[in-house]
Amino acid sequence: MYKFGEKMLKTNAILTLLLFSSVFSQYDYSLEDLNSTSQFYGQEVGTSYFSGQVSIHYFGHYNWGLCTARFGELNDFFVQWLDEGLPVQLIGVGKDSHLSALGNWVNSNDAPVCGDTSPFTTWSAWDASQRDLFILDYEGNVVFHENISSGLPSNLNSLIYELVDAIPDDSILGDTNNDGVLNVLDVVTIVNLVLNNNYDESADMS
Repeated sequence: MYKFGEKMLKTNAILTLLLFSSVFSQYDYSLEDLNSTSQFYGQEVGTSYFSGQVSIHYFGHYNWGLCTARFGELNDFFVQWLDEGLPVQLIGVGKDSHLSALGNWVNSNDAPVCGDTSPFTTWSAWDASQRDLFILDYEGNVVFHENISSGLPSNLNSLIYELVDAIPDDSILGDTNNDGVLNVLDVVTIVNLVLNNNYDESADMS
């Protein structure tokens, strides 16, 4: 039984890695969180890092006042959702050419803030412009994309609640740390189990 489970674990580790690479191939990135007040400060974050949650991605320039204002408004909603315990993440994506103005986004904001590096492949992959807002469901599908130069969408709050309600309540197979989210941390744990020839029931997705 153990051997069968071990064999299945190895197979499922490979399948999980393939799933992550295919589902999040376009609308994903791995950029360092530069906001020292964010709980993910110093970590490489992106869509797949928050798999299983609703993720909000805002593109803008740190050195533009309107970009900064919109990010602050989004952060206010983000704090509200966190206080309510909702599985929602906000990430601000700027450019490393504007890092001298990074303080405009990180001061008084708690959400992760990243700086895409030249030639700005993340911006290009998402076909993003200044003040573009993307909202992805828990499976990594883009369900909303709009330029918010003129203001945040009036239905933002209700849309987030709808997307959160759509997240299954069932326990997630492969959620090795039981945090209710299947993300890169779980994949790393599964791979380590395989490499060390260990078995963990929570990682067995058979």
